Amino acid sequence: MFGPSANVQGAAEENQSRHLLLQLTSDDMPGFLWGDVGVLQFWIDHADLEARNWGAAEMTMEGF
Repeated sequence: MFGPSANVQGAAEENQSRHLLLQLTSDDMPGFLWGDVGVLQFWIDHADLEARNWGAAEMTMEGF
C-alpha cells in the first residue's frame, strides 16, 4: 500500500496527483484474474485521504 503502481495502460500516469491505496494483481494461485491478467488499483486524492473520506476512492482496472 502507498507504493509505486504498475503502469499497464496509463492509469498510473493519469493518477499521478493521487495516492494509490491498494493494488491487486492477477494471480493464478488464489484464482484472481482481473480482465486479461491485469490489475485493480484504488486511488484517492490527498485531501480525501487526510479527511479519511474513503467513499471518494476510485478504482481502475487494467489488463495486459
